[in-house]
Amino acid sequence: MSKAKHSIAWLLAAGLVLSSQSAWAMVGAPKVKSSDQMVITVFDPDGKTPGGSMINDPDLHTIQIKAPQLQDLDGHWSQHSLQQLLKAGVLTRGELGVFKPNEQIKKKEFVSWVGRLLGKKETALETSEGVTRLEAAVWLADLLPAMNTGINGANLKYPFTDTAGISQEEQSSIHYLYQLGIMIGDGQGRFSPQAKLTRAEAAVLLDKVLSRANQLAKPAKYDVLKGTLPETVHTLVQENKTEAGVYTVDEEGVRYIVVAGGSMPNPGYSIEVTSLSESDGAVFVGTKVNAPTPGSINPEMIAYPVLVLKTAASTKPVFLLN
Repeated sequence: MSKAKHSIAWLLAAGLVLSSQSAWAMVGAPKVKSSDQMVITVFDPDGKTPGGSMINDPDLHTIQIKAPQLQDLDGHWSQHSLQQLLKAGVLTRGELGVFKPNEQIKKKEFVSWVGRLLGKKETALETSEGVTRLEAAVWLADLLPAMNTGINGANLKYPFTDTAGISQEEQSSIHYLYQLGIMIGDGQGRFSPQAKLTRAEAAVLLDKVLSRANQLAKPAKYDVLKGTLPETVHTLVQENKTEAGVYTVDEEGVRYIVVAGGSMPNPGYSIEVTSLSESDGAVFVGTKVNAPTPGSINPEMIAYPVLVLKTAASTKPVFLLN
């Protein structure tokens, strides 16, 4: 088998080519110089080439896999928020496969999302009813950890003219979320308390909660673990290393945070922590993926780079910043 055919076979076996969910991009890669190299173009089902083409070469070390494009969100106003929630681990790629952003979100879905975001146990709701903006405000205000609204925020009184028919407690919930900049109405003085949230609106709302919590986070102490891992941590790594994301386990007063990079085209890739911060309600981990050193030789095999951090025990949810 020729070197080019061997490379194609490897990519097919690894599931990285001919996948409707995958796209490729090149970063500083060499041009095709010989018949041993081959250009592969990856097409979406609609015939478009979001990732253009890639040059496959045994010594190539600059392949980067782009995140799959969400099929029904291209250009949608909620796309950025959904990508942020996906990256942070609040939503899964399966949930975003066909997201239908303009449909109403069901109560059981919203409660599930909020539970993941705030680290709360999910309450079983066997209902397909939608969620009103008022219900969302009351739930979030009740579940959110204390957040400082600041001097200016504390002086703000919400400008809504359509909340007279609701209870004082409900008005307080709306007021709190308005001070935090999480629910600010339609800009025309209306909160629309009985309007049903769409899936896109719910995602933007939770992205604002995540962003606000991150703004309040302060640096936290941590150690990077190398060498032999505790058995429970080793098991956590082995069970989750193939799926990019963040995973945690707590034992004996210590929390271990595992950051998995998912599959990479060779063992030369590594993950580096850039920050670890903590707010009253969450822990935020900043990381970056380091590509192999230019000119280095790495075997053609799928690898799963993992970073393990050791920090103080906590029950707070952990989110990836990048």
